[in-house]
Amino acid sequence: SNGSVVTKAKATATIDPNVAYAIVVSFDGAQFTVTVDGNQLITLTPVGIVPSGTVGFQAKATTGSFDFINVN
Repeated sequence: SNGSVVTKAKATATIDPNVAYAIVVSFDGAQFTVTVDGNQLITLTPVGIVPSGTVGFQAKATTGSFDFINVN
C-alpha cells in the first residue's frame, strides 16, 4: 500500500450484541481521540506528519455492522 502509519493504539471494551454504540474518532491537529458513547477510550499523539486524504478503521476478531459513518 502507498499509505503510512502515523500512530497505532489498542484498547479493550465490552461490546454487547444487538446494542448500538456511538464511536467517534477525532483529530484536533495535535492528538487523536477515540470515544465510545462519550467515554474516552484512547488518546494518542502522532509520531510523524499526519497525511491528508485517507481514513482507516479496523475492528478485529469480531463480527458486526457499521452505519452512519461520517468523515469531515
